[in-house]
Amino acid sequence: MQYYSVSVFPYEGIYIAGLERMYFSPDKLDVELLFSKDGRQWQRARTRPSFIPIGPQGSWDSDWVNLPANAPILRDNQLWFYYSGRSAAHNVTYPFNRGGIGLSILRVDGFASLRASAKEGFVVTPPMIWPEADLRVNFDPREDITSHPGGRDGQLLVEVIPPSRDGTVLPGFALADCVPLRTNTYNMELSSAPVAWKDGRSMRTFAGKAVRLVFRFRSGHLYSFRAAKS
Repeated sequence: MQYYSVSVFPYEGIYIAGLERMYFSPDKLDVELLFSKDGRQWQRARTRPSFIPIGPQGSWDSDWVNLPANAPILRDNQLWFYYSGRSAAHNVTYPFNRGGIGLSILRVDGFASLRASAKEGFVVTPPMIWPEADLRVNFDPREDITSHPGGRDGQLLVEVIPPSRDGTVLPGFALADCVPLRTNTYNMELSSAPVAWKDGRSMRTFAGKAVRLVFRFRSGHLYSFRAAKS
């Protein structure tokens, strides 16, 4: 295998690239994702999966898949990737090698997730200065994302702690105060739902202050979180 070419697009403050991988035996090409914070130092996903797998034998994209050099299109709270494909690779001519344009759809921020099984897990953010905004999370309460999209196996809770690691939880923002999120946010605005605490508390309480967030969840996938001013 060798690297064939790469196409780069900006996404939410970082760079993502489609690395084309050419295989010699059999002669095929697929795409792997890279990511970078500065456009110079690039990283690969640990397992190096195909982003858009080649199609089944006999299909128009059975031997060749590559991405364009533009960012995906945001439409209906989904990321639309138009890609090109071929039914054969090098030195094969039409009609035995035909091509086409395909569409692959991804949930917003769906490039990667943190996954928790039935055994609960948690993640703690670095300290951050929170803006005057609410907290929204992109969450899927299914351990198996190939199951029915309406499945609700898991849940997510959030608590707010100070920058120090002394175990303190800010009053009113403990896990026990958080309203559990058990809904797949896929079809919501930017695939995210607001996080709320009892008595209508929200993250706007901490505007301009340094905080950490603790996400505790089970049987689900956490894709991203964002500060939303509306």
